[in-house]
Formats: sequence, structure tokens, C-alpha cells
Amino acid sequence: MFELLLSIGKCLNRYLEIFDIKPDYDLNIMQQRQVLATITVKVLEIL
Repeated sequence: MFELLLSIGKCLNRYLEIFDIKPDYDLNIMQQRQVLATITVKVLEIL
């Protein structure tokens, strides 16, 4: 099985550090007051 951990932004990095979790990639797509559709489009553009 292949596992891949993606981080979506710096706002969550402090929680990853608490549990010593290291993401494979940081997409850095989070912005204030964005909707799920915007996040989805940004992720699909990266893929």
C-alpha cells in the first residue's frame, strides 16, 4: 500500500508538529474565508 500525506496550508502545520507528523507535500492553498469549491479547484489544478 502506498501512503501519501498532503498538507493544505500553514494554518494546520502547528497541529502536525504537535503529533510529529511530517507531510510529504505542502500544497499551501488555504486562504481565509474560502469555500470548499475553491479548495477543490486548487487541488485539482495541482494534480
